[in-house]
Amino acid sequence: MSYMSATVNKLISVSDLVLDLDNPRMFHHGITGSELLTDGQIEQDILNNDANLQELIRSIQSEGVKEAIYVIPVEDGKYRVLEGNRRTVVSRHLVRENYQNENRPDLDFSKIPAQVIDKETPEKEIFKSKVIWQTGKSAWGAYNVAAATYRLRHQFLMSPEDIADVTQTSVREVKLALKAYDTYKEYSGETGDTHTSRFSFFSKECPQAVTRWVSETPENKKNYFKWINPNGEEHRIRSVATRGGLRDFKFVIDNDNALREFISDPSMSVEEALDIVREIDVTKGNPWLKQIEKVSQGLNSLDTDAIEKVKDENYKPKLVALKRAIDIILDEMTDL
Repeated sequence: MSYMSATVNKLISVSDLVLDLDNPRMFHHGITGSELLTDGQIEQDILNNDANLQELIRSIQSEGVKEAIYVIPVEDGKYRVLEGNRRTVVSRHLVRENYQNENRPDLDFSKIPAQVIDKETPEKEIFKSKVIWQTGKSAWGAYNVAAATYRLRHQFLMSPEDIADVTQTSVREVKLALKAYDTYKEYSGETGDTHTSRFSFFSKECPQAVTRWVSETPENKKNYFKWINPNGEEHRIRSVATRGGLRDFKFVIDNDNALREFISDPSMSVEEALDIVREIDVTKGNPWLKQIEKVSQGLNSLDTDAIEKVKDENYKPKLVALKRAIDIILDEMTDL
C-alpha cells in the first residue's frame, strides 16, 4: 500500500494545526535522540531565523497558500504538519495580526489547504517522505542532512543504497555522512560539547587530509577532540576556514617536525606551527613558487606569433611588473 499517495484533500483551520516537532530542518538544535523543540520554539525559530520568510509572507498575503501542506491526524482533532511548517507559521502570524488583503477579500488566512495522510502510516514512511520533501529545496544544512541520514540507517535500517535514492545523492556521500555523524557523536559524548555547529569539523568542510589523520590512531582522534573543543583547556583549532583553522592545520599534519612541536607544546597555535612548516618548506606558505618553472618554460617556448598575440592582448604591462618583481628579489638575494 502506498500510504503517501492515498491522501485526502481538506481545508483545515490554522488553529487545528501543530508544527512538526521532529522537523529535519530543526535537527541542528540538538543531537538526534535529544529533547525535541516545542511548537512555540519552532515557530520562533522560523520567524526569527528564516532568511527567505519575508518573501513567503508577501506571497501568502497576495495569493494565500497555493500549495497544499501535508498533515497527519493526531489527538484532540488536531493535525501535525509534516510538510509546510513555514506556510503554517506565516498563516498563524497573519491571523494574529488580523491581516486582510483589501484587493483579495476572498482570501481566508485562517484556513490552509492540506493533503491528509492516513494516521496509520508507518513512521518509516513518514520520515522518508519528510526527507524527500526537503531534498531539492533550499539547503537545509550539513548537520541536518547527516542526522536524517543517520536515522534512516540506524533507526529504520535502510541500506546506504536506498538512502542514496531517498536523498538523491551518491552511496559514497551517504557513507561519508554516516561516518562524519558517528565521529561527531563520539566527540560530543567524550567532550560534552553538543553544539551542532562543531559538525563542520567532521563533515565535507573538513580537509580530507585531516579526516584521514584523525582516523589513523586513537591518539590522533583524542588530540583532535581536545584541540577543537571550545570548552576545553587546549582549544587551539577554532574554525574550519579562517586563518589558523583546519585548512591551515592540514599543512601542519603533513610536516613531522611542526606536528611534533604542536603536540608537545599546548600553548602553540596553529599559525605558530604553520610558521615552522614555512621555515622548512617555503612553498607550503607560498604555493605559487611551484609554478615558477612552468611559467619560465612557457615564456621560453613562445614563438614570434605567440609573442605578438600576447602583446596585442595587453600582457606587456604584466610582464614588465613580473620582471620588476624578479629583479628586486634577485637583488635582495645578491645582498644576502
